[in-house]
Amino acid sequence: MANVDDILTQVFDGQPRLTGDEIFRRVTAAGADPDVIDQFRLFPQGEYSPEEAAYTFSELAGPGPEVAAAAAADADARTGADQPWDAEDLAVAEGRDPTPANVERARRELAEDGPAAIERTVP
Repeated sequence: MANVDDILTQVFDGQPRLTGDEIFRRVTAAGADPDVIDQFRLFPQGEYSPEEAAYTFSELAGPGPEVAAAAAADADARTGADQPWDAEDLAVAEGRDPTPANVERARRELAEDGPAAIERTVP
């Protein structure tokens, strides 16, 4: 985004506000990369301060690499009943000590309710 910030500094040149059309004309005249120009072409009508223009650009450009990486990691995450569970795991997840009685209760719960028993405790 540093490149866009530099472009916006040049485009605004001390002006407090510019219209979206004027920003687009000035960005094009500044020789910005075609993909940057395309993003500025999408600006809604209205006037923008430099900060508002930078924010609007970032919103139109979509999520950055950090957000994309986090989304990819979330897609691989397993939770709840997506992974194998045994009765001792369920007893502990429910906050109980894994005593024989608690493990047996969890075993019955798994036998009767299947994955729903896990989803109630670990969504």
